Amino acid sequence: MKAFIAIALLLSCVSSRALADEDDRARARELADEGGVLYQDGRYAEALDKLDKAYAILKVPTIGYWSARSLEALGRWVSAAERYREVHGLTVPDVGTELHTKAQAEAAEALAALEQRIPRLRIVVVGAEQVSLSVDGVAIATPSQPLRLDPGTHRVVAVRDRDRVEKTVTLEEGREARVELTFIAPPPPRQKGKPRPTRSVTAEPERESSTLQTAAYVSLGVGGALLVAGAATGIALLVENARLESHCIDAECSSTIPGDVRTYNVLRPITTVGLTVGAAGVALGLILLFVPEQENVSFGPGELRVAF
Repeated sequence: MKAFIAIALLLSCVSSRALADEDDRARARELADEGGVLYQDGRYAEALDKLDKAYAILKVPTIGYWSARSLEALGRWVSAAERYREVHGLTVPDVGTELHTKAQAEAAEALAALEQRIPRLRIVVVGAEQVSLSVDGVAIATPSQPLRLDPGTHRVVAVRDRDRVEKTVTLEEGREARVELTFIAPPPPRQKGKPRPTRSVTAEPERESSTLQTAAYVSLGVGGALLVAGAATGIALLVENARLESHCIDAECSSTIPGDVRTYNVLRPITTVGLTVGAAGVALGLILLFVPEQENVSFGPGELRVAF
């Protein structure tokens, strides 16, 4: 409290060159006194309001130092550090030089200690180069170094065109945190003058092609089986024919010939049907199987036509 009384006394002694007139001098003295009382009572927000107003009227190290103390007590460490730094660079008035010099020295010590406590935030943007960044609603340039921020929770937002990425991070005293904002890569742009090919309505549906292949395999299987059966009966037919020729001399045959003739007559149509139908089935299967492979695909302007 004594410090603020000293400030008020100093203000009353400042020459008219520092203050515009007597009313300003009285107002600054009143605000500084009120701010001192509020600070001592722990009402830092109200104290800061009074001291800031006094400091706006008269920028002297003593008032600036106590306003910085109020900012620090409120957790506004970045602003407090800036005020301490400003106080240290002020010109010391001719009146109360010793007290103002002491305030500057204390401001330098407070600044050095506070800088060690201020948290840092490193912002990393992934997937985009040109973005708009903001922290707690305040626009910032893309930082190359970690940001100095007050302790507590902060909202970081990155915007690219219509895309928006937002994250919340809590900073602790004396610590550095990292927040990563990741954008999903946009699809590559379509090349102008190259429309996407579309399939013509004349193209055969895929289901029809699958049906043809199934029919081809069935025809090949049945036809192949009939060919094998026809070949087997054909061999048996040749054997029977040779036996008949060996047992019949000069149009006279042995008594066992009638049974062999019946066997021969049965095998002959079976062989004919098996070979004929089997060959036809194999041929049909091959046609059905290889027709889809002979599609002729031709491109017209903006479309695709499939002709057989």
